[in-house]
Amino acid sequence: MPNLVSQSTLRATVGFLFAALHPDVLVSSTSGANSLTVAGTASSEYALTVMTVVAAVCFPLVLLYQSYTYVVFRHRITGTATQVDATQVDATQVGATQAGTTDERPPPSS
Repeated sequence: MPNLVSQSTLRATVGFLFAALHPDVLVSSTSGANSLTVAGTASSEYALTVMTVVAAVCFPLVLLYQSYTYVVFRHRITGTATQVDATQVDATQVGATQAGTTDERPPPSS
């Protein structure tokens, strides 16, 4: 119940603030002529159309990319071990091992 009262008070305060400022969105501290109004801050029809088309094209692409990265990296989330192919071994580590030197670097992660 106290949370509901707090939310209602906050919403009413913000609502009254916007109602009191109505034609202005942002009031200028230097001059009233420099204030941003609702009409002055609205986007044009062309800008809204372009933003809608870009969002309609890019949003599915972002979802596809997120799905792809999930599929690729899901084995790391589950913690199952993966086999490292012998061709992926770093040549400098092979050379250092053959020369008899000790290399303290950790193995490469895949």
